[in-house]
Amino acid sequence: MTFYYSAACSSDCGNRTDNQDRIFFDCADHSSSPLYSLKKADGIVDSQVFAIFDGMGGENHGDAAASTACESFSAIVRNRKKAIDHRFIAETVRIINQKVVQKAREFKTDKMGSTLVSLWFQNNNVYVCNLGDSRAYRLRGSQFQQLSVDHVLASTVPSMYKASKSAVSQYLGIDESEYLIEPYIAKGSIQAGDQYLICSDGLNDMVPNIEITSIMQSAKTAEECAGKLIQAALDHGGKDNVSVIVCRIDKSY
Repeated sequence: MTFYYSAACSSDCGNRTDNQDRIFFDCADHSSSPLYSLKKADGIVDSQVFAIFDGMGGENHGDAAASTACESFSAIVRNRKKAIDHRFIAETVRIINQKVVQKAREFKTDKMGSTLVSLWFQNNNVYVCNLGDSRAYRLRGSQFQQLSVDHVLASTVPSMYKASKSAVSQYLGIDESEYLIEPYIAKGSIQAGDQYLICSDGLNDMVPNIEITSIMQSAKTAEECAGKLIQAALDHGGKDNVSVIVCRIDKSY
């Protein structure tokens, strides 16, 4: 069965002075244009990849980490010759991590990193991959479910802090000579009518799940949905950068 999709992405810096979120969307990376308006795409969903990177580390370190991660991710995905599977995704994360570690060494800092959340569509399946606290959700009928797993601080792993938040224990920028990077990767089948959402924590820290669900159910298009989610985060205070990608699935007729 052939599934088609419609998707939209949007980002806003919120109450911050700059936007350190980056988005990979419609086969393009937005690392060089962090302040962008709504964008949309559609077509056959097979082999589509979407990702959001949320820079951490303060000052320009978070910006450099997310930009490096998004640029590296883009190069790998656009030039890939292998089918998408668990091994390929895991290897992609390791390569990106190494690039961010190298950039941190250039900055002479050990407080530089980026979260990652991504959706990889292949053969009527979807893989979810994440590091850190950026999230992936699925709305199937009336069931709203978090598909990603938040990585929180444990005593034996490194941490990356945000103000007034718990530490993130897994992120791009971990030196694997000292600690093991362990991305969460899960595979599921897609169904017509599914809606997928990936976002930086600027959304889910501001907007409760019940409101996110209501917006996803009532919006007529992916573009409308993405715009309303961003606005909801701003209406609730917009304390952080907020980025979203919404993807809706339809089967062929």
